[in-house]
Formats: sequence, C-alpha cells, structure tokens
Amino acid sequence: MSGAANDPTFLMADVDVVASYRIVNASAGKLETILHRFFATARVDVKMRNEVGGKVEPREWFFVSLSSIQEAVKLIENCEITKARYDIQTASIVKD
Repeated sequence: MSGAANDPTFLMADVDVVASYRIVNASAGKLETILHRFFATARVDVKMRNEVGGKVEPREWFFVSLSSIQEAVKLIENCEITKARYDIQTASIVKD
C-alpha cells in the first residue's frame, strides 16, 4: 500500500487501513474472489486515466459498510458465506 498514490487500483490516492483480519487455512486470492462475488452488486463503476493517459477501470471498490464487511468475514470464518447474500437495496446481508 505504500505506492497507492501511484496505483490506479487505489484511485491514485493514499490509503488508510481501517480494519484488518486474519483468517487461517485460506488462500488470500480465494478470499478476495469470494468477497468480490459476494459484494458484486455493490461494485463501484469507476473509469479513469492512468498517468500515461491510458484507460483504467479499477474493480476493487464497493459501496459497502464496514459492519457488512465484518459480518461477511464472520460468515467466511464459520463457512456460512454460501448461505447468505448481499442485498444492495437494503445495504445489508440477508441469510438464505
């Protein structure tokens, strides 16, 4: 994150870490994929140009509250993420 201000993924801005989580026995890549799919309806459609004028569409940004992220992490820890979904209309996690 030290180079965030120069990275389109971070919208060319500095980053402040507001939370961190430790999940054992899981691949970081798989966790990222799970979270991206889970919150897909809340993804921000961002289009911008990088420092050389090329088009960039970062896919890392979502309109999701920190409490919803915390709840999703608990669902992952308890192996219950597949029994829930994110409802963009209510901005909340709904258990199926």
